Amino acid sequence: MKLKCLLPSLLLLYCAGASAQSHRYDQQQNFLKANSYWSIRNVDVDFNKNPPLATLNDSSDVFEGTASAADPVSGVLNFYSNGYRCWDRNHNVMPNGDSLYGNGGGRHSGGSTTQGVCIVPMIDSPGKYYLFSLCGLTDMSPSNISTGSLYYSVVDMSLRGGLGDIVAGRKNILLDNDTLAESMIAIPGNNCDIWLMVHQAGRAEFKAYHITNAGVQTTPVVSATGSMIWYYPLGGMTVSPNRERIILTSFSPFCQFGYADSTSGVLLCKFNPATGVVSDAIQIEKDLQTYSVVFSPDNNKVYMGNYDHLKDITSLQQYDVSKYDTASINASRQLIASIGSMMQGGSGFGTLMPYLKLYRDTIYFPNVVDGTFDATLSSINKPNLSGTACEYKNATVALPKGINPSICLPTEVVYPVPGDSTYALFLDTVVCEKDWATGIQLKPAEILDKYEYSWNNGASGSTTTITAAGKYWLMSTNGCHYKVDTFIVGKYEMETPIITIEVFELSTTTRYQTYQWMLNGSIIQGATDSVYDVKENGMYQVIVGDGLCSDTSDVYKVTNYSSIETVNSIAGQTHIYPNPASHTIRVDAPITVDVFVYSLEGRLMKQVKAAREIDVRDMAEGVYFVHITDKNGTRIKAEKLVKVKGL
Repeated sequence: MKLKCLLPSLLLLYCAGASAQSHRYDQQQNFLKANSYWSIRNVDVDFNKNPPLATLNDSSDVFEGTASAADPVSGVLNFYSNGYRCWDRNHNVMPNGDSLYGNGGGRHSGGSTTQGVCIVPMIDSPGKYYLFSLCGLTDMSPSNISTGSLYYSVVDMSLRGGLGDIVAGRKNILLDNDTLAESMIAIPGNNCDIWLMVHQAGRAEFKAYHITNAGVQTTPVVSATGSMIWYYPLGGMTVSPNRERIILTSFSPFCQFGYADSTSGVLLCKFNPATGVVSDAIQIEKDLQTYSVVFSPDNNKVYMGNYDHLKDITSLQQYDVSKYDTASINASRQLIASIGSMMQGGSGFGTLMPYLKLYRDTIYFPNVVDGTFDATLSSINKPNLSGTACEYKNATVALPKGINPSICLPTEVVYPVPGDSTYALFLDTVVCEKDWATGIQLKPAEILDKYEYSWNNGASGSTTTITAAGKYWLMSTNGCHYKVDTFIVGKYEMETPIITIEVFELSTTTRYQTYQWMLNGSIIQGATDSVYDVKENGMYQVIVGDGLCSDTSDVYKVTNYSSIETVNSIAGQTHIYPNPASHTIRVDAPITVDVFVYSLEGRLMKQVKAAREIDVRDMAEGVYFVHITDKNGTRIKAEKLVKVKGL
């Protein structure tokens, strides 16, 4: 029978190393999937669809400050939060997900801290997350919650059958209560770590909380820079895709009435992802009334919505920051679009300005029309390009009618940049299976503790069973390190071994690399050549291999061993002479025999029945094969004949 065989499986174990750190962190597959589902005020936007699909969600209450986390493999929503409540994917508040401290603490409807929520995956513990909640200094909080404070809780998605919940005893953990402003983002570090960035409200001071597989370090890295702005009451923070620059905005409502005195503006700073240090702050223009800023994918442009209180107009502006120089940056300003008036919408402080977010090389923001947000998201589709070539589009994503979306879009869920630089290549053991219908099990070279596994065929767990040939890969992650095992599986058809017999010699119709002869189901010791001389009657089989697979022939039954002995006796009495010969050869045998003369190439030259003499004068000089058989065609003898020139 023909065998189905696994070809050698190629196992590629890969952990992206230092070379990957220069790449954009926001293009990692887990980042794209984890941020593919946005939950904002009464609306869900699914970016796994093309175009993005917006649906109603009447459970959430979000004004400012929101975050949502999707599964890093499938993109399915896991949970979301507005800082004081945490909802599951079914839009129900988790049993332990109410009364969180942060972003208003439940007193101010929807919370009013710009970046009041941030979700960070727990390193080395897939399925667990830190949920950070920030109450900015200007937020209105209950008396039991400090304004300007930072808390965190732990969400475990394995609880409640995969719907998740906040872990008992790991809720509302105070991290900082030192008059923090409204800015909070997470940035991947250089060695499988993450920095949680916040800023002081009353002084020019960044704080970077280090998150590693050991947890959240409670003592931050403090960087004093940006003293040209002395007060940071409102605003947001963003990081460039290459993690080398940070921008911080300080929006002061007093500037709306012309009372600005270094209380507002936009800072561009350098960031070191290895140390968490922020340095060399420079100010873009002066006293810009900007709520949110975002970088272009190539890190060279920034976009912001700037409010001009004298003209009561908010404009979308672009700056070129490829040169780290205030004069060059200021000179590069280009107006992209005027996007509305603040005061006409009745906003006393002009805070309804667009919150910009980069996702998959497109910048999105809630659309502003005369001081209110309409039910759409606008976009900048080619943000790397200069000026209006950036392709600003109004109302790109339609939201359900009647919805007044929140000011903010969700903060980014970021994963560590893998810190390893190890590459290993293995060849898996060859496995041959007779029946693919029963399935073939694939598994990684090593099953690691605390790793999550997902296969490209949709299976989960460290193993999968396949019934078809193809290319399969397994992604394994513990939230920090990422490995991919690749299996190339083919159906290999090995030629079925068939036994033939010639006189007393068993062989096969096809050549193989290995042989093992058997008699009556038992191994014949030492019988590992391509041929086997029969020594007794019985049931013969051969196990053959071709370097990849092995197979066993059908049984060949030998019952005429005594006849073989007779043939052997006759062969010993049969001779041809002379040899070499020039004219005639004679055949001396005890029985009537037939003679066949073949060339070295196997071409039949002469055939003589009942042969006694054979005339070879017409044959060219050279070497020939002479086969002698009995009248039934059983081969008795074969030998070489040398034909020489006659005298």
